[in-house]
Amino acid sequence: MAIRPADHGVVASSGGAAIVEYSTTGAVTDDTVVIDSVTWRRLKFTGSGTLTIVGNPNTINAQAVLAAGGGAGGGHPSTVSVGGGGAGGVLRWSNSDGLNLSAPWDEMDLPVAVATITIGAGGTGGISGTQVAQVSTSGTNSSIAWAGGSTFTATGGGYGAYISTAATSGGSGGGGGGSANTTGASGNAGGFSPYPEGFLGGNGTGSFFVASGGGGGASEIGTNGGSTPGVGGDGYPDRTYTGSDIYYGGGGSGTGQGVGTGLAGGAGGGGSGKASPVANGGAYACVGGANTGGGGGAGYSVGGGAPWYTNGGSGIAIIRWVE
Repeated sequence: MAIRPADHGVVASSGGAAIVEYSTTGAVTDDTVVIDSVTWRRLKFTGSGTLTIVGNPNTINAQAVLAAGGGAGGGHPSTVSVGGGGAGGVLRWSNSDGLNLSAPWDEMDLPVAVATITIGAGGTGGISGTQVAQVSTSGTNSSIAWAGGSTFTATGGGYGAYISTAATSGGSGGGGGGSANTTGASGNAGGFSPYPEGFLGGNGTGSFFVASGGGGGASEIGTNGGSTPGVGGDGYPDRTYTGSDIYYGGGGSGTGQGVGTGLAGGAGGGGSGKASPVANGGAYACVGGANTGGGGGAGYSVGGGAPWYTNGGSGIAIIRWVE
């Protein structure tokens, strides 16, 4: 007999003979969606939590996507030596129904066990209201860890170059600076093959007055800076949640002195690279999108009195199975 939702928080999802009994905790949205006449149970974790499989007698498997937190873009009040943040790594599980592009695993097992789901935070960075460059940090990892079984980890994105610090590697790598530390950092820190979790960041120009590199994205490298700043690499289009493409893991874009102001980040929550040649009165946000794993955009300002934020976006986990 299926256990009712009121019975100790356990839910039975069923469609014909298929039954999965489960419970969840944490920041999770639990509902169903019909895609091409198929009903899916879907769980969206926007914060850490657990998934407990109480019963799965028909050995139903799941499709899933997992994104880590994006790295921060660099921020500096007087130099363009700041690169876009790398996206958080993106891992995917799909079967052969064509809903997803290539994925490193066909499906995720749903064992009778507890899965601890950790959602990574985006890295932080920027410029203070007194025009002091802040330390940039990488995004943190996201993971799905089955008790007594497998643990899958998406790596946090690397931060973009800032001040005298080079860009760092991660799920996707941070972009190089425009005037120093110009080399973009590598991606796919988890070493996934043949489908990497992310790509490297673009290089900067090496010129004080021109442009920095874009952060790497989950599906492509960040572009190099040149006459305009480098653009963050696009994230990966995934259809797990709605049946239509939703992008995760866009890289943050670079910036430059007097060029490319407001350049959009990579698809999938990548932050915009912004430059300001004059004093401004309000806060500026170059941040990656929440629950996308997007990297933060690079921020550069001359004059000010207003803070700039170059934070990366937080990660996400989505798990679904046929009802």
